[in-house]
Amino acid sequence: MGPVDVLIANAGSSEPGRFVDQDPQIFERAMRLNYFGSLNAVRCVLPQMLERASGKIVLVASAAGVCGFAGFTSYSPTKWALRGFSDCLRNELLGTGVTVHCAYPPDTDTPGFARENLTKPPECHAASRAAGDSLYSAESVAESALWSLERGKYHLSSPDFGQNLLVAAMAGLSPHPLPLLVEFFLAPVLAVTMRVFGMIVDRASRRAVEARKKEEGSGSGSGSGSGRRAHGE
Repeated sequence: MGPVDVLIANAGSSEPGRFVDQDPQIFERAMRLNYFGSLNAVRCVLPQMLERASGKIVLVASAAGVCGFAGFTSYSPTKWALRGFSDCLRNELLGTGVTVHCAYPPDTDTPGFARENLTKPPECHAASRAAGDSLYSAESVAESALWSLERGKYHLSSPDFGQNLLVAAMAGLSPHPLPLLVEFFLAPVLAVTMRVFGMIVDRASRRAVEARKKEEGSGSGSGSGSGRRAHGE
């Protein structure tokens, strides 16, 4: 089919669960697919792109690549790793004609998301609800990312405005998505918003844990055992 002009490395999956309940193989499987799956795809196409001095590489991270909470200990770190890889590769390829871009899809209405919900512990559902619990269509997520890609943005936007602000606040040494003056004036607002958001998510998780403990205590009294369940398999 000829050379690859644009690579969109979008392979990935999530198997949520409590860290203490999950088999180590879940963590290894997640890293192989979500991180090394994208890395190996880039390795395949990058030499030809460099020869032509042309090409775009889009690494699809996740909203979980800029924030993490209960239930995603096997998933979120793989997307943080992908974001780190993207930052380093973007800097390494400056001046070569090959550009790198990173996308952060929010919760998206796909079969993969439906499977993910089957193993989410209550703490994860509670944190998601506290974070807004919005579900976006695959079309709207793709259109938002492509709009940014066509304009040469490094951090590709999503239809979730709050998430876009979070990405802007965590841009680090990479190109910042907001103009300098806008970011300057928004900095105090973003700082307060992130603190409040963090406290809301933490409170939701604590309440879910307390409710689970009460449920397990009630269950053990009736002879049902500890109530501990395995997730992710």
